[in-house]
Amino acid sequence: MKRTFILFMLALFCQLSFCQSAAEELLNQYASAKHATFVMVPRPLMSVFLKQLVSKDSTANELAKRIDKLQVLVLDESSRSVRKKCNKDVTGLLSRGFHQYARMTENGSNVLVQTYPTTENPSQILLSITGGDNCSLLLLDGHFDKDFFDELLRLGKMVDD
Repeated sequence: MKRTFILFMLALFCQLSFCQSAAEELLNQYASAKHATFVMVPRPLMSVFLKQLVSKDSTANELAKRIDKLQVLVLDESSRSVRKKCNKDVTGLLSRGFHQYARMTENGSNVLVQTYPTTENPSQILLSITGGDNCSLLLLDGHFDKDFFDELLRLGKMVDD
């Protein structure tokens, strides 16, 4: 009986370790598309990047602590049909548990920010930039709340200055 229980727990652990969210499945699906560029940035590299971006501010350190992983998919060089299908699939995530946080259009590009599982305390944030020849996805995994978005806006203003 103990052996069966241990085997069951081991199988359950293995199953959970390979579990992916709908957004991760989407990125992996298109990562192998012709002319696609896919990059995964773990926490240590994210921390180095943010520290160089804003070296004198503690905001970068706070942001780095909240982000566990960043995945970037760029399909700008892929065919028009691939970009169009990807955009449709990204919008389809709204029916698979993702929530729209923000949507805007600027300089001919459409930006859609989606959160999962909620907009208040998401564990994933998906940013898609589409329009024209653009098709880029950024997926942030981590622990986010309203303060995260406030810090991100503050950091954006500091970089612009």
